[in-house]
Amino acid sequence: MARQEQAFTMKEIAVNINGTGDMDIFTVKNTTENRVYSDANGVNQTRESDEIITTCGEDGIIYFTNLNSQNVIESISDEIVLDGAITSVAVLNSQSKVIIVSENENCAYEYTLPPHAKMNKLLFRSTCTIRQVNCSENLIAIVSDSPTFHVLLAGNTEQVIAVNGHGHNVKSAVIDPLEKYVCSSSMDGTVKIFELDILQLEAKEVASIPIQFANIKDDRVLLRCAWHPQGDSLAVQSKEGLIKVYQRNSWKRFLSLMVPAGSAALSDIHIVSFSPNGQYLAACTGSKEVLVWNLRTAESAASEERFLRTCVRSCTLAYEALALKWSSTQNTLVVYHAGGKVVLIADVIPSHLPSALLSTDVSTPSFVQCSKDILEPDDHESRVEAIKASFGFGSNVENNSDEKVLLKPPTASKSQSPFQPNAVSHGPVNLLQWNLLGEIESFSAHVDEEDVRDLIKITFVDRSARNIKLTDNYRFTMASMDENGAFFAAPHRVLDEDDQEASINQRLQGDDEAKGYICSIVYYHPFHSWANNSSWYHQFSHLEEVECIACSSEFCAVATSLHCLWIFTTSGLEYALIRLPGRVVTMTARGKMLGIFTQGPNERLEVELLSIRVWNDRCRVQCVTKGIYPSSPPCFDAYAQKDEKEQVRRQNMQHGTLEWAGFDEHEILYTVDSIGCVQALCASSGWHWIPIGCIGNAMDKSPKDRFGVFSLGVNDDKLYYIPIERGQKAPRFRGQLRPVPSTFALTTATFPLTKASNTEKSPQNLIWQHARTHHRILIPSDSMSSSRVEEEKLAQQQAEMDKVLILMMKTACVNEDVTRCYDLARCLHLEKSHRIAEKVVNHFGLHHLLKRLEDLYLIKFKGSESFSSGTTDVAVSELMVSEPSGERKAYQKPSVSRPLVKNRDRNIPHHEDSLPIQAVAPPNPFAKTTVKNERSDSHHESMAAGSKTKEHLGLERLALFQSPNCKRVKK
Repeated sequence: MARQEQAFTMKEIAVNINGTGDMDIFTVKNTTENRVYSDANGVNQTRESDEIITTCGEDGIIYFTNLNSQNVIESISDEIVLDGAITSVAVLNSQSKVIIVSENENCAYEYTLPPHAKMNKLLFRSTCTIRQVNCSENLIAIVSDSPTFHVLLAGNTEQVIAVNGHGHNVKSAVIDPLEKYVCSSSMDGTVKIFELDILQLEAKEVASIPIQFANIKDDRVLLRCAWHPQGDSLAVQSKEGLIKVYQRNSWKRFLSLMVPAGSAALSDIHIVSFSPNGQYLAACTGSKEVLVWNLRTAESAASEERFLRTCVRSCTLAYEALALKWSSTQNTLVVYHAGGKVVLIADVIPSHLPSALLSTDVSTPSFVQCSKDILEPDDHESRVEAIKASFGFGSNVENNSDEKVLLKPPTASKSQSPFQPNAVSHGPVNLLQWNLLGEIESFSAHVDEEDVRDLIKITFVDRSARNIKLTDNYRFTMASMDENGAFFAAPHRVLDEDDQEASINQRLQGDDEAKGYICSIVYYHPFHSWANNSSWYHQFSHLEEVECIACSSEFCAVATSLHCLWIFTTSGLEYALIRLPGRVVTMTARGKMLGIFTQGPNERLEVELLSIRVWNDRCRVQCVTKGIYPSSPPCFDAYAQKDEKEQVRRQNMQHGTLEWAGFDEHEILYTVDSIGCVQALCASSGWHWIPIGCIGNAMDKSPKDRFGVFSLGVNDDKLYYIPIERGQKAPRFRGQLRPVPSTFALTTATFPLTKASNTEKSPQNLIWQHARTHHRILIPSDSMSSSRVEEEKLAQQQAEMDKVLILMMKTACVNEDVTRCYDLARCLHLEKSHRIAEKVVNHFGLHHLLKRLEDLYLIKFKGSESFSSGTTDVAVSELMVSEPSGERKAYQKPSVSRPLVKNRDRNIPHHEDSLPIQAVAPPNPFAKTTVKNERSDSHHESMAAGSKTKEHLGLERLALFQSPNCKRVKK
């Protein structure tokens, strides 16, 4: 008979990376504890139970996929991560445990199922590589690269049965559903059945079946046999293109399944699997084919053996299969192949054939049975009510209004929980802090065989610094770190049996306080101190709990649940206490600056920037600025209608939420929201937020195409971040390995879209460069010294901005736009830049504009009389139509308000011009140091020989443009 060519309905779900791996399926009930399985990717399900697919691979990550929603459960798929590949995984559903195998350590570990996955114990350690683990209700089979495999009792894993009998390495093992036999396949060309004696912990060989494979020693040949769900038969791959089914106890062959003629390639069969009711058998071949046979249609022969040559379904995969499972609740076949993807084959059994699932008697619900008794409404009455509704009255109108009120979704709350910037609390690696200085990791280690101790490890990016390891007796959950020390905090918690009552309970709790819990505590550990007892801790009252912390070289800040902000010195002295306008969301500090983000009852995110310095100042805490934090609104579709845009605007849930905040080396406050928008708060913008750009041009992408961002910090005008998958809160780690950070250059960024060719400074990002440079002048930070190096760096940045402005002036002169050219000249910083701009204007023959620039030069750099901007704009606008009089107009000098500079030694503000400040003039930023000597030598030679040519370097070349009205005459 010819094979029926009917294609599968297939869907691939990417999970692990390419390579080896394994898969298992288990069922969970939709209880409150298991809600994380049913709510996959935010899709709430109402089923009583869900089937979960768990996979592993060479990336060392265990992924969980909901079979019903066909989505990867992102919230728990990174809770179990190991160093190196995970070769096999199996779920012990009776105890809610998952068994995983580490290839690097040759160990099998037992973990509790998520959520809150945690390693329970080490089940088995082997001297060679462990290939497979298989579980039943009460037994665990572990196969390694040896002729002996082991069977462990799930209730007491210390009881182990060593199964011997093969002459070569065992490739796979499968346990009988009745847990009486275990079947194993080996490289010696046999499949052996062993009878297990649980009481005596022994295994006895009862049958041996020969098999024939051409490449049986290849690791890609898995040789996975299958037991019938009731355990009455065993399916074994016999030879190329042939499967034989043996009867239980007698071990006689009664059915043979053959690969039908006309298949892609006649190859060995690697994996076989029975359907839940045992009426169908699926197999995966070495030629990447998936075949399904109907066991009821087997043909009878002269002997007692039956043959089956017809398949009911078949398809081809892109990679070789690693695991094959049937769904117990759906007509779906699940295949996991070497491409790192799970293939869901829906409607695997045609509708005209019996189902592959177990038959169950399902009673009809009462509301379905009584549905026929409901009377249909009268047609005449319904027409009358419809006519009434068209005029705005009647019962239908009232019903519709009631339905609209009932169906109206409640407004979602936008309240944001407190969080620590640069913290990674999701996943197997718990980083309390990870920034550009280093990381603080909290983990548990086995000191002895049974003693488990909580530790904290501080690792610095600077390899010359010595890493620090501390004992975590308080179970810290928050941390902040700067160059001088680390600040830790632990919230309220109830005492458990792991706490040492003598060392913790008596030390932290007084006689008057209630026993049985530990109050919130903060702890500071300096990195370098001249005193030995410089570390300190502080315990808060049982009425308030620590919610967020921050530290710098000047102070340590703590925000509590009572909306209070405590300020401590780095020695533990209580320095200040203020009340916050709402609940804290996050905090960040650097130098003497502290940025606080709070959310009040109106759910609006507010920001307050404080200046704190430990000194004999009258005002210990100064408010620099405060206001509302501008969240990024959603982007509009260019083809959307006005009503659609207004509807999107009213949906506050689509606005960006704050995800990171931090300072740079110049104490400028930066933030990154969930959309990826980078904003900065600086003094040069009047303490208004400046949108700098979007990471990855997120605003130009749909929400489903955007990726997440985990920010590390800003340094040297670059934002260092880790791109993460959508829906993730933090990057995935593999043990001690950390991903390489990416950089987002704020120098070349533009808002809202950054072009790929925007590698140099352009007129768009010149706004941010001006704001950043002048913030350093208006608000000098403690970390920025007034040395000659800083002055040279500042002058170099001003020269780079002047170059861009002069190029824009050249374009304006070509277009004869003198008003724009004059406005650009007013933005120049350096005196030499202004002189070069005059040469550019003179080159294009704009003499009347040149006179304006000369007056501007006297005002900016010589202190002469100035003029009002309004009169100048009107006068310059008339340059293109009429010639002004030869007399120079006199203008009044405007009153310029200079900022107040505060003396660090005295709390008396004074003006900048009150005392003469003697500054060292910085060197010429336009001179090229590489040709300095050559220029001086050539200059002397040209003066002596009367040379008629002159070399122009730097911005002086910009003055040598060709005039649009005349040509350069060669002499």
